[in-house]
Amino acid sequence: MIENYTRLSSRMFTATVVGKDKNGRKITEGRETYKTPSGVYEIKDWARLVEKAAEADGLLPLLEQIKRHVKEYAWMKNASDINVLILAAECLTGRAYEHWEGFVIPMNTQADETGQLTFCF
Repeated sequence: MIENYTRLSSRMFTATVVGKDKNGRKITEGRETYKTPSGVYEIKDWARLVEKAAEADGLLPLLEQIKRHVKEYAWMKNASDINVLILAAECLTGRAYEHWEGFVIPMNTQADETGQLTFCF
């Protein structure tokens, strides 16, 4: 199920004018979206869907371990839970954790008979 959210065909940021300030300057609001084989999602929605897919695929312990790891980054110390989830979801789907020195994959994460985690891309 997680493979539905791992293949990003595009990552778009759009700004929309939502009004004007007291000096007549435009006020814009930004929106970041990911396009995947299963649809187009705002980044926060995509991260929540990755979390649900990870749970369905038995990868939730790995995602939780990744979340604990990324919270240690200096720029994530005071980050909101959703921003931690977004970064963790990106690291999970991009398999960045495979290159982290000293990172241990939780034992209760589903793997194939060789002990390797398998994603279908």
